[in-house]
Amino acid sequence: MFAREAPDVLLCPLNVAPLMTPCPIVLVIHDLAFIRLRLHRRERRLYLSALTRLSVRKAAHIIAVSDFTRGEIIDLFGIAPEKVTTIHNGCDERFSAATKESMEAFRLRRNLPERFLLFVGTLEPRKNLIGLLRAYAKIRDKIGLPLIIVGGRGWRYTPIFALVHAERLDGAVRFEGFVDDEDLPMYYRAATALIYPSLYEGFGLPPLEAMASGTPVLTTRVASMPEVVGDAAMLVSPGDDDALADAMFKISSAERLRDDLIKAGLKRVEQFNWARTAVETLRILHDAAGTAF
Repeated sequence: MFAREAPDVLLCPLNVAPLMTPCPIVLVIHDLAFIRLRLHRRERRLYLSALTRLSVRKAAHIIAVSDFTRGEIIDLFGIAPEKVTTIHNGCDERFSAATKESMEAFRLRRNLPERFLLFVGTLEPRKNLIGLLRAYAKIRDKIGLPLIIVGGRGWRYTPIFALVHAERLDGAVRFEGFVDDEDLPMYYRAATALIYPSLYEGFGLPPLEAMASGTPVLTTRVASMPEVVGDAAMLVSPGDDDALADAMFKISSAERLRDDLIKAGLKRVEQFNWARTAVETLRILHDAAGTAF
């Protein structure tokens, strides 16, 4: 491929790069959870750790999707700060395009209740669904809202379903599985609030997508989450089930708070768009190739 195309620079968009290339490499790193947390399969951690370290050393420049991830790269790999640039992810316009009419039709088609709490993400330990379910069990009867979980099964998900049964939440928690790109914005738009208690995110798109959809967000004050949501979401510390339960009650019942979060979220999401991401990425590529932009 390289002989045929003769590129001036190669963009590697997911943490790793070819070990041999005839041109400079720009590497995009989304997160380093596989190093920081033992919440990935061992073989995946070993593979990603080894190849990411090699790729980081080889890259002419590195793009981090958040200031948090940029700090992780510099800290873990000893990379010179000037070699790493933060370029935030954007948010697809489809998340702000859903109309009330289309959302209501979708609600009927999917048999969704008028009000519900929503989680979006892969079913895996890093997403902290166990903490979410423990907190939800504390207030389920108090708020009277079901919890709908959207996302495919990742790994070590069996304890999630076991806890649902142990807490007798079978009638209150609904697993939708993986949903396609067309339906996902509708889930956000129909929800009363997004609850996203993740333990670690290099960026974390679901809170941004929910804010773009006009849905209030409750997430954690760790990793990149505060950087992404700013003051437009409720924040709690992961591991504090009582604080999460209290915040879930507030975001589902306090209409004034919800309205304020919705307005702040719609304003916040204006700072993140893919056009800006593309322009800033193109500038880095030209610099790495030694060509004018």
